[in-house]
Amino acid sequence: MGKELHRLLDLLDLEKIEEGVFRGQSEDLGLRQLFG
Repeated sequence: MGKELHRLLDLLDLEKIEEGVFRGQSEDLGLRQLFG
């Protein structure tokens, strides 16, 4: 598996905190927009 694909899969891996609530990773892309 390529390095970039592995990195993408790591970012998409969510931790389930409780029913309907998940936590994921984020990266600072240097953009001013916020989406959440």
